[in-house]
Amino acid sequence: MSLPLARLRVLASFQGFSDEELREVARRMRGVVLDKDAVVDEADPTRLWLVLEGHLVAEREMSEGGRIEVGRYGPGAVVSSGELVGGMPADVRLLVSERCLAAELDEDVLEEWVGRGDPVAVRFFQLLVCSLVRQLRQTNACLAELVCMSELRDMARSRGLLH
Repeated sequence: MSLPLARLRVLASFQGFSDEELREVARRMRGVVLDKDAVVDEADPTRLWLVLEGHLVAEREMSEGGRIEVGRYGPGAVVSSGELVGGMPADVRLLVSERCLAAELDEDVLEEWVGRGDPVAVRFFQLLVCSLVRQLRQTNACLAELVCMSELRDMARSRGLLH
């Protein structure tokens, strides 16, 4: 499906883009609808998705069994299940938590576009980097919280409060 400019225009990341720049971005991307409960990481790992509407959730298998949410990606987030842009580790599944509209971009298209030094491609690539930095901050916060929980669990065990 073609990508409506209005979907990009409402994202904070694209606020400084002109209509012509948005058309250039939209021309290289394809709108896709991801159905609720779909497993996205079974798709082609050489693609990235810019979430336009809805949410994707990253879940990791726990050694004790069960799964834990390790990431939630809403409108404006850039996600890749492969190695293209901050790909998911092999033991993390990327799921659609609610019907999601996303813009899909192939790795080859991105590399060719950025490789030409097109100014719009450079701005778009900056957008990708900023999105990844935000995601890294969120991941670091989650990891810090998990470390605290682990330390509290160990302290409770050492005091005989947890068996």
